[in-house]
Amino acid sequence: DGAHPESYKMFVQVSLGHAIEGKNAERISTFGMLSLLAEEKLISSTDFETGITDTLEFASDLQVDVPNALQYIGEIVGSFLAAKAIRLSFTCEQLEKMYDKKKESSIEVFKYAFKALAGKQGGGAATSCFNAGKVSVVNLIGEENWSNICK
Repeated sequence: DGAHPESYKMFVQVSLGHAIEGKNAERISTFGMLSLLAEEKLISSTDFETGITDTLEFASDLQVDVPNALQYIGEIVGSFLAAKAIRLSFTCEQLEKMYDKKKESSIEVFKYAFKALAGKQGGGAATSCFNAGKVSVVNLIGEENWSNICK
């Protein structure tokens, strides 16, 4: 397509930052655009994963400036999981890198991701997705928290 190899990754990364830190209308429209790009496979899953890496790794830090950051991150993670633009195991690997409040922040991200995924594909599909990545999720947040999310 003639684009620089880093351009799509950077597009995802910059768009996520803008959406998470922006006003509600900006977040909704940007998340909608990214979700559509993911669903239509117009950006590769590799570019989505590398583009969301920093957002996941620094999720707990983003809460300092954006109190609802974990909710917003969870919502877009759920949309990306629904579109198969990112993998649950990848999401766990990146959240594992958080320095502070790893477990608590990951629980919040997964809670909203599950809700967003269930909203797009139904509760059964969301449960199947989380069951497929159960080992990774449980290692990060614990069995009880995993069970509470998947109820």
